[in-house]
Amino acid sequence: MVVYLQRQMARRPLIIDEFISLRWRRKYYDVGEFELHIANTPANLYEVTTADDWVNVWYRGGVEMGVVENTVITRDEIALSGRFETKDFEKTVVQKLIANKAAPLVMAQAYGGTVDNQSAVTQAANVQWRWNTLLEVETALARAYNIGFYKADGVLHLYDGVDRSIQQSENKPVVFLEDDLNEPTWTLDNTNYYSMAYVAGEGEGDSRIFVTTGSGSDQLYVDARDLVQEKQTLAEYQAQLVQRGTEALVERVKIDTFESSVSTGSQYQYGRDYALGDVVTVQMASWGKT
Repeated sequence: MVVYLQRQMARRPLIIDEFISLRWRRKYYDVGEFELHIANTPANLYEVTTADDWVNVWYRGGVEMGVVENTVITRDEIALSGRFETKDFEKTVVQKLIANKAAPLVMAQAYGGTVDNQSAVTQAANVQWRWNTLLEVETALARAYNIGFYKADGVLHLYDGVDRSIQQSENKPVVFLEDDLNEPTWTLDNTNYYSMAYVAGEGEGDSRIFVTTGSGSDQLYVDARDLVQEKQTLAEYQAQLVQRGTEALVERVKIDTFESSVSTGSQYQYGRDYALGDVVTVQMASWGKT
């Protein structure tokens, strides 16, 4: 693997074909992060300490670029860490967004720039946002509708993972068995679980507009006073309140997670047999867990 290091205003990148370690952690609907350790050579030291602008990191074959946010220099090595370009969404404010259309189109509208939309999601998102960061908007929609996103070279990319589980027949299944797994961990946690949301919109007292979404005895109150009806019909406004409640419940589900790293001896290779966002099958026969 070849890593490139470049100051924004520099004409040519510094090619690093030998580095100590690289962690490159992409995320499906959030900002990814990285950490690169390189030798403390005169060329490397110059590249990371003589610029007032951003230092970017990327590698051949990668789709995202890392922006260095933290640099630690020791006698023998330089540690560079940061997040990917999508972090810029934290510093962009969505002043007002009212939309009722397919979720990927709403995400594109919120971004406002060039969008590469490869998502096949058609479910409508009836939303109203005011004075939120772009990252809050994009992340909430991505989680609610299971859409992957990232920014690269100024373009917002939207995409869907591929179902490669044993429950389908369209794609070749990817099945990790017990011998493929390192340090498997199964976590069950109901601490923050809610199954039903009461969503309160505009109005005061008994005249306040309420809707419910979900069902069950674990009930959540969601204050959505920031959503206003304006020229919408009551049904359209209520749909936006339901959307807000749905987003709140998505963040408060029962946690039943299975995590593991994959052995280097596995027959499946990341980037060839499966990719970020894909649904795969993991089986721990001794735990009766699939």
